[in-house]
Amino acid sequence: MSQQPYSIVQASLSSAKFLDKDDTLDLTNRIIELQLYEDVDKAFITGKVAILDDLDLVNVLKFRGTEKITFVISNDINNTENVIKKTFIMHRIEQVKKENERRQALIISLVEPHFYHNSLTKISKSYTNSVENIVKTICKDELNKDVFQIAQETSLGSIKVVIPYLRPLAACNWLVDRASTINGSPYFLHASVFSEDLMLRNLESMLMAPHVNRIPYKDSQIQEERPGSVAPSSEFQIEAMSFADLHNTLGMTRNGAIGSMISNTNIGTGTIQSQKFMIASILEKYKKKNIITTYQNVYEEFNKIEIGDKVNLDYAYNSENFHTLNSSGTYENQKGYYDDVDDVNLVKRVETQARRLALLKNTIDIFVPGAFLFANTVGVGQKVKTQFLNSKINNNDGNEFDQDRSGDYIILKAKHVFTTGTLKSALTLGRVSSSRELPNIDQYDASLG
Repeated sequence: MSQQPYSIVQASLSSAKFLDKDDTLDLTNRIIELQLYEDVDKAFITGKVAILDDLDLVNVLKFRGTEKITFVISNDINNTENVIKKTFIMHRIEQVKKENERRQALIISLVEPHFYHNSLTKISKSYTNSVENIVKTICKDELNKDVFQIAQETSLGSIKVVIPYLRPLAACNWLVDRASTINGSPYFLHASVFSEDLMLRNLESMLMAPHVNRIPYKDSQIQEERPGSVAPSSEFQIEAMSFADLHNTLGMTRNGAIGSMISNTNIGTGTIQSQKFMIASILEKYKKKNIITTYQNVYEEFNKIEIGDKVNLDYAYNSENFHTLNSSGTYENQKGYYDDVDDVNLVKRVETQARRLALLKNTIDIFVPGAFLFANTVGVGQKVKTQFLNSKINNNDGNEFDQDRSGDYIILKAKHVFTTGTLKSALTLGRVSSSRELPNIDQYDASLG
């Protein structure tokens, strides 16, 4: 475990304008702050850097938004092996802050080179393979990026698709949106601060993985508000937190993620298939397969809605009616993007999106020291353990922690902030179950199977 704060040990600017392509400008001692952003839904890292400028860099370099900067990050200036090295395009000067007549601070937006390259082209090609292999081919051929798959194979099998003039990463996202596991879990293609490869994960693999921190992240108020409690280690102390927009069942309902109907019309045969989707079904499936082992906090399973003479559980209503089209036999015996429409696979199209929304229904933001995350290469898509105090002033039941908020969370977004001698990380966390034990009752209607 790291005992020293991570810091920027090298920051080198390069430009096509330099006569020697190996020439660089050392900006290490001029970096005021560096921010790096990860997102489980984005296949690239972005960031911002604040540079102290007493060299008139904008004019000397004739800055045009194509310059590159490479950061070397380490917690040991004498160890050149265990470092993180990332290169970015300095694509935009966000702000120039004048300190005096001779000094100014440049706030510059950063993006990984492969995203810049992605913006240069659109592809129109035909591919025949599994979704994950087509994504890997596009990333390698078009962006020179490898994809590391941290998940089982997608369930769709081999398909034939024609990419309709999309940018490479947009094509990959289009394909990933179609992918699911056999249980209907969605996939995520994302970048990592700790690797040059892109990562392909699914929700099942995220939920079933062990949490990465043996010591949970704890509320910094634990010791002072609960006499006798053990204060969290400084590395695992939640310095600030925010709970907002929680338990928005109406939002999920309006997006068809609680109960809806999906239909498909085969324009070749005129056949119409329809299938009912219910959030209860997929959570029951997760429970039976031990993907969820504690009480789900996505929806209220006993929430009966009365509309006139109708009295039904909320997922029995159809808040959305989704419809797709396909034409069987377009590629003879080869499935296309919209094929594979038996009842099970048809409903998976709604299930994957419903699971994404479920993960976003109960998110929290926490601000923590970043040393543990960097020492253990912990980023988006991984699971962390937390503990939050409950709001009882007089606590007589012996349980000082909030069971609904405490427990394991998936990291959905991460912002790492480097300043002189410090590294702080802001994490957005999501979950689909609380730390409460499953109730000893028949939770679901018997018809759900």
